[in-house]
Amino acid sequence: MAKEQIADLTFESLGEEGDIVLPPQATTALAAAIAKRTDIAQTQVTRVLSELSAIAREQVGKHPNRFFVIPGIGAMIASSQGPRTVKNVFTNQVTQRPTTIAVKFKYASETTDAIVKQLTTEH
Repeated sequence: MAKEQIADLTFESLGEEGDIVLPPQATTALAAAIAKRTDIAQTQVTRVLSELSAIAREQVGKHPNRFFVIPGIGAMIASSQGPRTVKNVFTNQVTQRPTTIAVKFKYASETTDAIVKQLTTEH
């Protein structure tokens, strides 16, 4: 995807706070590409992608270690960052920051290697 296309992507909320999905045109394009390569109907591919998304959200929320692995692609990991004391350097005011949860995606090593190899051969 070109840099211009990436810059045009916008995310839309599903209604619940924190739920973010790809815009419809990106989801449709991904489903169309998968359908074309696998000879499966695009509606079935779209349903599989939405179910994968739902399962990932469910597993990250319920799993004690808060992670979900997609074999060959990577893992979604939620980590809890405990409460901490923060000092404003301008006013020297000390405030307490509440516990926050950060969700990150770590790519599998074979995915990373393939991307780096493709990018180095293009340039």
